Amino acid sequence: MIDKEKPLCTIVYSSKKHVRLIEHILNIVKECVIKEGYNPILLREKIKSGEDYLETLLDLFKDSDLGLIILDGFRPNVIFELGILVALEKCILVMVSKNAKIAIKNYYEQAFEHSIRDSALTMRQFNNLEEPKINIPSHFSDYAGKHIIYYEADSVENLQDVLNENLLKIRDCVIKISKKAVEFSEQLGDRSGEATHLYKTGMIYEAQGNYPEALEMYKQALKINDEVGNFIKKASNLNSIASIYYMQGNYSDALERLEEALKIDEQKGTLKEKATRLNNIGMIYKAQGNYPEALKLYEEALGITEELGDLSGKATVLNNIGSIYDAQGNYPEALKRYEEALRIAEQLGDLSGKATRLNNIGMIYYAQGNYPEALNRYEYALKIAEQLGNLSGKAVVLNNIGSIYYAQGIYPEALKQYEEALRIAEQLGNLSGKATTLNNIAHIQYRQGHYPEALKLFKEVLEILNKLGLSKTPKVKKLKQIIEIIRSEMK
Repeated sequence: MIDKEKPLCTIVYSSKKHVRLIEHILNIVKECVIKEGYNPILLREKIKSGEDYLETLLDLFKDSDLGLIILDGFRPNVIFELGILVALEKCILVMVSKNAKIAIKNYYEQAFEHSIRDSALTMRQFNNLEEPKINIPSHFSDYAGKHIIYYEADSVENLQDVLNENLLKIRDCVIKISKKAVEFSEQLGDRSGEATHLYKTGMIYEAQGNYPEALEMYKQALKINDEVGNFIKKASNLNSIASIYYMQGNYSDALERLEEALKIDEQKGTLKEKATRLNNIGMIYKAQGNYPEALKLYEEALGITEELGDLSGKATVLNNIGSIYDAQGNYPEALKRYEEALRIAEQLGDLSGKATRLNNIGMIYYAQGNYPEALNRYEYALKIAEQLGNLSGKAVVLNNIGSIYYAQGIYPEALKQYEEALRIAEQLGNLSGKATTLNNIAHIQYRQGHYPEALKLFKEVLEILNKLGLSKTPKVKKLKQIIEIIRSEMK
């Protein structure tokens, strides 16, 4: 997947000191919005001490495509931020804990000095204050009937399901508001603003898997930015257009756009963006099987990330370098890069990145036929995915665990893993993941001589890939060959 910008989701919660109590909730929320294609921003981590709070808050909210409020108690700052999101007409999800109470005592403690509070209430009266549960229809009447999630803090699985369901429901709202912003900018004659909102609309379409609409939005934004001379944004548009072409298997057009973007980065001296572009071009060459050229570009990108001290970027490039050695069968070198990327993930406290690296290391052991070590890494990655509530990541690892049992001829256990992965893909509406898993199940049916069942599944996979606009990819070509082989064996 080509690195690119994502639509922004700002997550609002009560306070830094309160985070430890809802950390598991925040992890689930972040993973769910990432899966939906958003870049999650934790508000309390974004606003630094000493900054103009309101100015920073407004800038962040204006750039956001979705606001997510975690309301587990009545705290004035959270309500204030919810009000600003509503005033800015942003799409909002409000998450309300079923046990959330209006913290009246907390309010008195913070709002009044002891002398004033004590003159109004005796200590006994203060201690006897009841803190009623939050009731959206009565306490937030203007927001009743909108996107509200009720959850139980100790039921992680339930929260994942409810949050994923509501993120799907709010898609139309996000697109509608984004298009409205495009029209408003056009009416004002604000061409730069129009291009920005066209681009953001494209990002949302892409996150939803609607590649034709995303491509159209990106092209319109590109045209405007080219006309007004905004070359930095033009490079970003080109990168996103390349991302669509890459996913559709149109590598030549993707490469042309990325190389044009790279020239802009070099002219403007934007090093971080240059590293991203080099990394993305390397991915095109890798997809084409040109490993030496891909490795050369990755190494150049790695040098830039080290120069900038960009550990997260460095881990990404190391992972890609590892994938080249992996593809070449140079497993010791691949393992070296994956393990270095794993150490960075651990250093950064990046659990999601850690799970990805563990999964990749497992794939090396799998390729070497060391199934016990591979299974060990996969199960560790699976545990992290479950801890984070990362359903899409869990499905990937389940598929890999299934592949170990498949390689050993333990088909019932392999099928068990694949079917669980399939349930997740269907739950998430993840067509690409569904195609991968159905393909794996089809291979088991074929191995067991169940040709009609295998043929049916392979045809379903082909239909999904065509629907995703992947009809020209090598994967589809190989799939068609398999279907023909099965047909000939059934005659």
